[in-house]
Amino acid sequence: MIIENPVDLLKERIKEIDEKANKYISIIKSGISTASGIAQLRYKEKYEKQFFNIMSEIIGYLDYLELQGEINKEMEKGIWHYYCD
Repeated sequence: MIIENPVDLLKERIKEIDEKANKYISIIKSGISTASGIAQLRYKEKYEKQFFNIMSEIIGYLDYLELQGEINKEMEKGIWHYYCD
């Protein structure tokens, strides 16, 4: 398949990533601060069946948000907790 307009396609994909990332920010602001807690809320019954795929996605988005300066994290008792300033 030939992509006729890759710039527009990339812009659309980045927009989709940012929209999903904003959902994670909302979850963090609601008081859920761990990747596991976010995954359980977002994916409910799929959480246990697709644990590795889901956690990979969640951690990827949390890393993305951290690199963008949107969230920070702190280690508490061996668990990363995410928060917004």
